[in-house]
Amino acid sequence: MPLCALVPERCYFGNAPTLVQMGRQCGQEFVISWLSDKIAAYSATLSEADRLTAADIDHLALEIFGSYSSLNLAEVMLFFSRLAAGVYGQVVYGSVRAENIASRIPRFLESRQKEIDHYERQREELQRRAEEERRKLHAVDYGTYKSLLAKLAAARFAGDEDAARAYLAAHPREFDAHRAFQSAHE
Repeated sequence: MPLCALVPERCYFGNAPTLVQMGRQCGQEFVISWLSDKIAAYSATLSEADRLTAADIDHLALEIFGSYSSLNLAEVMLFFSRLAAGVYGQVVYGSVRAENIASRIPRFLESRQKEIDHYERQREELQRRAEEERRKLHAVDYGTYKSLLAKLAAARFAGDEDAARAYLAAHPREFDAHRAFQSAHE
């Protein structure tokens, strides 16, 4: 589980199935068993006195599956990894109960949404920069544009630059920087 915490973006945007999808494919009993295993692994990180009983583990597994089945498997592992690390507050001695652990899930969901928003803003910024770079590669200066427009008008539209401009507006790929630059120097 700790490896999930290293790359949370993969947990959110990866291809891990949700609990409900897993339930449909493998059966609800399998999902409850899988959740119980993750909860038991978390419980093993607690002091002997605070470890959950088998009944508590089953209760928590059912509660998570029933209330948070839209989480994917990686997100569940990320939650328990962060819970064990104290990210959502320490579950203090004597208060380790299924309800106290489940009450930390809404905090996880809030931080999850903030992280997803952050990753999406980063992705949008990268896409915007890539688009700017792409446009720079295909850009021509005004003098080159006018020269190419005149050549196109002369070659295809009997010197009518307005007709050439209208054609280029309808067929923008025909006027890309590479061909335009090459033909401007011919």
